[in-house]
Amino acid sequence: MAFQRVTELWTTQYVISVVVASLLFFVPCAIIGLVQLITARLMFVYGSKEEAELVKTQAACWTVWAVLIATIIIIAVIITCLLTVG
Repeated sequence: MAFQRVTELWTTQYVISVVVASLLFFVPCAIIGLVQLITARLMFVYGSKEEAELVKTQAACWTVWAVLIATIIIIAVIITCLLTVG
């Protein structure tokens, strides 16, 4: 039962990372986060649970940075469009 819960948590973070990477202009931070998440998953599978948690936390940090950068880019594009039209 605990393994299923852990798998669901990993799956959720995979989905979030993939969505961020694909929808938000493939921000390099999101790609780094996704690669780190895959690395963390492999570490977890091979028994390095403490290291996997550390790398997973770093992956989450990269994903958050990707969301922030992409949000700033989207807002900048919207403002630029509004200023050029108006």
